[in-house]
Amino acid sequence: MSSVYAKQVLQEYKTKRASSALSPALVHPTPAKLRDECLLVFKERFKRKDEHILRFFFGPTDDITQYPKLIDKCDIDRFRPLVNILRNPERKTDDINIELLAWLINFEPRPFDVFNSPLSKDFTNTETNPSNEEQPDKIPPKEKEGGKVPPIPPEPEHTVYSSPKKHSLKKIGIYTSILIFVITGIYIIYNSNKSTSDTPMVMGKTLNGPEACMYWTGDHYEQVSCQDKKDGLVIALDSFKLQHFRKITRPDTITQNHVGRVWYIKNGGDIEFYTADGMHPVEIKKRLKPATAYIIDKYILSRTN
Repeated sequence: MSSVYAKQVLQEYKTKRASSALSPALVHPTPAKLRDECLLVFKERFKRKDEHILRFFFGPTDDITQYPKLIDKCDIDRFRPLVNILRNPERKTDDINIELLAWLINFEPRPFDVFNSPLSKDFTNTETNPSNEEQPDKIPPKEKEGGKVPPIPPEPEHTVYSSPKKHSLKKIGIYTSILIFVITGIYIIYNSNKSTSDTPMVMGKTLNGPEACMYWTGDHYEQVSCQDKKDGLVIALDSFKLQHFRKITRPDTITQNHVGRVWYIKNGGDIEFYTADGMHPVEIKKRLKPATAYIIDKYILSRTN
């Protein structure tokens, strides 16, 4: 995630807090208050584009109406890093905490992938720097007060007048330049949007061609050339999996607080745990399952006690 995105989200939080545009839960945040605020924001203004944020923070679900239950059951300790960053913006935090804050304060454009797209930048510049804003008519003060406007003094004899023909040609040249500029801008934006939508993106960088693949190393994915065979484990690049899909090599660090937030699979008599949902990276026909309290207790807690 770009540091520019994080700084702008935090700056908007400060601005809205200073102007009393935030709820009390965000002005004086605690983990419990932030969880309650998530429930309220979901009920008031859920948007499809925010589903990725909720999925990664609260866990996946096939039915979006189940998110209030997931939020309500979420351990409040999950919100402590966000409380810390709001109290001290200089601290470092995970990207998902910045994304959750952007959702809570209704920061636009969000999430980061939308913020980083060329069309988003063009839209933002247009909104903040409008060029066609109408200016109020300038009326002489005396005319506003009902008085007479003093006569305009005659032009001095040495004033040079441009011919109407030259003036018309100058206008035509200006209008032609503006038209060419507008057409060129539309063409650039259209092609930029087309190329971006057709190719994957990783950490804000558009990837295409022979490098748009990734390889399972044993506990995470790495970007590689599509021409590299790597024992048949090379697949098309998936930016989410590349950044977030990991095999948990220390299962003893998993606790009951991770119920619904880690995934598992029984593979050859062993059990493996992963940080995100999806198909098994090697046994590609087997799907991972969300870890339940029973699974965590049976295969982790009971073995470490």
